[in-house]
Amino acid sequence: MKRILFPLFLTLFLAGCKSAPFEHPEYAPVPSAFKPETTPEKFMFQSRMTLDFGWHEMASLVMAAFDGNQISVAATTPAGVKWMELSGCPGAAEKWYFYPNPHWPRNPKEAADVLLQDFANIFLNPPVNAKRTLRGGMLIQDTPDAETRVFAGNPPRLIKKMSGNSSSDWQSGYFRYIIKNGTPVFPDRIVYDNFRTGYRLIFRVYSYQDTKR
Repeated sequence: MKRILFPLFLTLFLAGCKSAPFEHPEYAPVPSAFKPETTPEKFMFQSRMTLDFGWHEMASLVMAAFDGNQISVAATTPAGVKWMELSGCPGAAEKWYFYPNPHWPRNPKEAADVLLQDFANIFLNPPVNAKRTLRGGMLIQDTPDAETRVFAGNPPRLIKKMSGNSSSDWQSGYFRYIIKNGTPVFPDRIVYDNFRTGYRLIFRVYSYQDTKR
């Protein structure tokens, strides 16, 4: 019965958002004793990234490095022209560069702050004292800072994360993972929606390294 109900619950839970270019596989129920792990303190990845404004899409190659709350991001066009470079903490850029463009961004510092916060929302999972609920074969965490995390599968993996406040500022979906020794180690198919700014980030990660090791 669980195997029958779980895909239905997953579909209902993840419905209500703009269609994604990826699909979730069928997940086994999360073991009841599962305790989510945090992301590594230091890691880096390379990815193809699409910045989707709804009326326009921009393809990029991205390299990002995380060291605790310090984030560095560089993006080029597919032809190799650098159009963005950022560094700083979530929501607080210290250095930023955007290729000169009369349309984007109008306020470079504000755009850098928002993008660094977006990258933190997507890729950082700090430890939290969260309320845990097992529902429909999934584990749902509601954190004190108004963030909801949803885990599915066995072995479990994070499949959705979103702001838990009434305005629903953002959400991130994780559709596939890099697997090592049978364990999901890093998401490589990701769709992130920033509802405040109205854009979407689509990641197709092709390289990941835990740089603490």
